[in-house]
Amino acid sequence: MSGSKSWMRYVGLPYRMGADPQRSNATDCIRLVLQVLADAGLNPPAVERQWYRWLAQRDFKAIEADWYRLTEQVPGPEDFAMTLLPTEGDFSIAVVVDNGLLTVKATVGVVWVPLSSMRPLNYRRLKHA
Repeated sequence: MSGSKSWMRYVGLPYRMGADPQRSNATDCIRLVLQVLADAGLNPPAVERQWYRWLAQRDFKAIEADWYRLTEQVPGPEDFAMTLLPTEGDFSIAVVVDNGLLTVKATVGVVWVPLSSMRPLNYRRLKHA
């Protein structure tokens, strides 16, 4: 795994659904987290169009089932573990980096929040990592 802070280059990118941070100056939470995992050498799954269809349909049961299929529980925050953050009637995915959570907020873009300012959350990592 990379020990660099390459994730910092994403902070401040604006939110845009479906945008790839490697190809544009914007991102969404799915692509952000997968890119950070790839940057760390963790070989995350490819983005699936079905994920975006489920989001558009608000099919949270399907999203949750895939989340559990691809990840496994960890006892607490660890580098490159992921968590789902509730947002206004929705959720976003975040990844743990350098004792904080990196995620995308629709109104402000990519942000990093120290874990010390977060309530306890459920953390998972990729099954094959």
